[in-house]
Amino acid sequence: MPNKRQITMLSGQEQKWEFALQKGLNVQALTDAAQLSYREIRLPHDWAVDCPFDRDMERGTDQGFRDRWGIGWYRTRINLAKDEQREYTLCFDGVYEMSTVWINGHEAGGRRYGYSPFQLNITQMLVSGENEILVRVDNTHTPADRWYSGAGIYRKVYLMETAKEHLVKENIQVRTEFAEDDWATISVDAGIDQRITVQLATRDGGEVIASATGDGGQAVITISKEKCHLWSAQDPYLYVLTVALEQGEDEVSFPYGMRWINLDVQRGLSVNGQEVKLKGVCLHQEAGSFGTAVPKDIYRMRLKKLKEIGCNALRLAHHLFSPEMLDLCDEMGFYVYEEAFDKWIGGAYGRHYATEWQSDIEAMVKRDRNRPSVIFWGVGNEVENQAHDGMLKLLQAHVKKVKELDNTRPVTLAMNPHFFWQEAAVDMSQVKDIQKYVDEVRVGEIFDIDDRIHQIERIAQYVDVLACNYQEQWYERLHELIPNKPILGTETYMYFRGEGEKFQNYTEKNPWFDVVEHSYCIGGFIWTGIDYLGESMGWPAKGWSGALFSTDMEKRQIAWLIQSYWTDEPMVHFAVADYTIPDKGVKEHWDYPHYVSHWEFPMFHKTVLPYMIASNCEEVTLQVADKEFLLPSPRACENHCITGYIPYLHGRVIVIGKNNGTEVCRQELEIPSLAVKLKFDSDITDDEYLLLKVRAYDEENRPVFRESAKVFFTVEGDAQILGVDNGDITGDEPYNNDRIHLYQGHASVLIRRTGNGRAKVRAYGSGLMEGEICLYDNVEEMEHTEKGYLLRRVCEKTRNAISDGVMNNCYSTGVELRFKMINGAVDLILCSDMAAESSTVHIFFGSFQGGWEYSSKNISDTNTVVHIEYPVEMEKLQQITRENDLPFSPKIVRVIMPYTPCYYVGVSGEVEPPAMDELPHRTYLAYGSSITHGSLGLIQPDSYPFRIAQRLKTDYINMGFAGCALMEQKMAEYLVSRKDWDFASVEMGINAVGNKRRLGLDEFEARIDCFTQILSDDPRPVFATSIFGFNGEDQELAGKMRSIVSKYASERLIFTDGLELLNDAALISADCTHPSCRGIELIADKWGSIMQKHLKETC
Repeated sequence: MPNKRQITMLSGQEQKWEFALQKGLNVQALTDAAQLSYREIRLPHDWAVDCPFDRDMERGTDQGFRDRWGIGWYRTRINLAKDEQREYTLCFDGVYEMSTVWINGHEAGGRRYGYSPFQLNITQMLVSGENEILVRVDNTHTPADRWYSGAGIYRKVYLMETAKEHLVKENIQVRTEFAEDDWATISVDAGIDQRITVQLATRDGGEVIASATGDGGQAVITISKEKCHLWSAQDPYLYVLTVALEQGEDEVSFPYGMRWINLDVQRGLSVNGQEVKLKGVCLHQEAGSFGTAVPKDIYRMRLKKLKEIGCNALRLAHHLFSPEMLDLCDEMGFYVYEEAFDKWIGGAYGRHYATEWQSDIEAMVKRDRNRPSVIFWGVGNEVENQAHDGMLKLLQAHVKKVKELDNTRPVTLAMNPHFFWQEAAVDMSQVKDIQKYVDEVRVGEIFDIDDRIHQIERIAQYVDVLACNYQEQWYERLHELIPNKPILGTETYMYFRGEGEKFQNYTEKNPWFDVVEHSYCIGGFIWTGIDYLGESMGWPAKGWSGALFSTDMEKRQIAWLIQSYWTDEPMVHFAVADYTIPDKGVKEHWDYPHYVSHWEFPMFHKTVLPYMIASNCEEVTLQVADKEFLLPSPRACENHCITGYIPYLHGRVIVIGKNNGTEVCRQELEIPSLAVKLKFDSDITDDEYLLLKVRAYDEENRPVFRESAKVFFTVEGDAQILGVDNGDITGDEPYNNDRIHLYQGHASVLIRRTGNGRAKVRAYGSGLMEGEICLYDNVEEMEHTEKGYLLRRVCEKTRNAISDGVMNNCYSTGVELRFKMINGAVDLILCSDMAAESSTVHIFFGSFQGGWEYSSKNISDTNTVVHIEYPVEMEKLQQITRENDLPFSPKIVRVIMPYTPCYYVGVSGEVEPPAMDELPHRTYLAYGSSITHGSLGLIQPDSYPFRIAQRLKTDYINMGFAGCALMEQKMAEYLVSRKDWDFASVEMGINAVGNKRRLGLDEFEARIDCFTQILSDDPRPVFATSIFGFNGEDQELAGKMRSIVSKYASERLIFTDGLELLNDAALISADCTHPSCRGIELIADKWGSIMQKHLKETC
């Protein structure tokens, strides 16, 4: 489609914006913003998170005491070759709040409510050439939101160029229906009176599953049920749905998941016919030191942590979140309760309610109604005057509005447990603290349980689900009186429970068991999953700390307890009640006893301590300093967690979980000595934004919980420091810094990668040995598994975008573990998945293969210790390296991973990362099939990419994918997006010949055309080849494919025919496809010589 829509991002690192702030609560907006003093920033941007603390500020508890009041001004300039036949729409995903936009001095519009997206048609205001965009953001209105809202253009901004006649994505509505026969239908209403084409394709390879056309903007796809890969939280499979104008110049594509939901009072909630309990948490949108300008990578990291404890559902409280968050819920598999706003006529939204509520509901429903993750719409939270006539009239209108836009999902409202006899006769807009008013201030509260339930019964007439906040103790009575509505705990305590008329009674029965025990209760959402800024209970707390995780995602004992409820993977976790730690001002009943996982009480001597053990095992044993204690089974205990008392003894604490009498998991704690060093946690991905955590350790590598030294962070290479965090919600240290004190022995630094090259992050602390971590791109992701860390070459988000084959073949081939040994020797612990080919790691010291004693080690599927010592002749090796200008220092240990998946378990001994000047200055990337991957090379150093890198004295990145080098567009885009290689090679064709993944010649040619074009647009040298000689069938097809590759690659890349590199039948292995070891060597010699010559000439 030659003139389809074009999207220009106006946020991110490429687009420069300027920002100025008129500071103050009562400041008046200037008529001439040009007179302000501007500074350069990048969007998204939250100005409030970096504001200084002000203990006495207006609404300080709500906004985390950050002095955010004022009017912000943003401006930028864009150059445009305006096409008068096109339409231009400026799109904002969210601006907080009261925004006004000008284009070249002309007012274009804005949005009052800061959480709703909005679009402005600015076609008539634009000119060819330079255009100025000016945005005013007014945060001087009270009351502020009752949690941290942030301030500014805190979400993405983009310019959309379309034909005059075009599709509006928000007007497209898709419905999937599953008939009782063997067919499913996907009905599309494009919201436009034109003939349309609809296409459903796989998300990885783009294979078209079904398509249809229709008039009047309507089309229906019919698809066999057996072909439907259904979406669920356990298997979040997404297709791509494309809607196009058949006679126009526009199309819209978006991920689409097929699933069906059923709500039954007796059986509860089912997804695709399978019963599901919602294991949910409530979340606020900000993310600690990022404020509300949260990158998708950080949301992804947070959601991964929640997935690990078994969470499958999110209540996004209490407004629209960014599209990126909903994208992740679709991609990662979370059921979502989405709501448009909190209160109605009171509180912060009371300033907008009368004129905005309908458009804000519409913004939510239209944006997200085609998402598989969204399964509930919420129209309010703990609103004013619950169950009274005025409130019910408004509720009816809200529900009606939602169902007009989408009648496929249940609609509800989250109810506060407080009900009153009379409707309030006050102006709610004048109530400053609306939550305190709703909860505490009024007289005439109803305490009789049946009277309360009769109030709920009035609300039940208008909603599809009883959404109850903190009412578990009434579920049975609710169900008796309202038996036709399922119950959902939209907010639940994380540990305690109410009792009788008291919804705060500190009863030690976890609210989760009310979900488990009653089929009509479909789930619960814990308040909250992660600490958040604002809604403080008072200074010095800057936010809410009663959550499963801290702001820097430190996992608390309560999260381990919830994990024991929500997961089946064996786990056991021990903690002691430590009341020497100052409290964080948590609202009492939302807290839990202060159990913390450490064994460090220097102030005690044989003191008796309360403890808790969370476990989902059948039995647990506990040993303290060689003394064993008899314990009940977790299932026999209240709350299914073991609690009791043990003496504080000097020695090791060992807890072991057993199933069928066999150990399946364990945890050990020891009393640490003085902290002497810092070490980073090893979770690394290739995300642009990273949260890296450092901890204090003693000489024996025991974590030191009570260490609170100040830590300084530095970075070199392709990265920058954005800020710091330590999870202490009461701390006064700013986030926008490179230093912070350790809190409970840890601190975190926020990093943004500025390129795909190497970067080194260091942490320094007074009296502590520095910690280092290197971000290497030959390991893009370390996936934590039961066996250890699976080292992957391509991260999950990239794998998901390419193909199933790449998903399964991104393991450790071509990965190297590189380090220097501080004391000359280490024990490396690895294990593998046993496979047909070699599971042997090979050891190099710089450019030298290890000697007979430390050259290789076969890795089994259980933990294997690889002992490594520096060679005796190290000085001679260093001399040879200098004299021959070899690329690696021999001090660098290179442990080269095998062809099979390999797991890093740990290391015993002190290591440190290589310095930049000890590594090669150039890097070679090789993309291709299993031949590139290394199959039949027997050992990885025999692969042709490794041999070519040796010859050219470079580093290398192996991007070979066995059986699935299919030249996808996404793969080409991914390869050129990486900035960590200087030249590359691509081997194309052999996987298109094989029976399982055979491509037709037309599709093959289209892929080669696209693939080579994208690579040729990159200025770096790319060497290309076609199918090597092989002895199998399909020689005629292979010949045609070689011709196609030659047609495009010879014009665009540095091309060598595959037969020129290998065409000797005697050098093919017995499988008739893969080259033998000698064949691989020949490819490396010939192709390496061509590369060497070309690179020398161009240099």
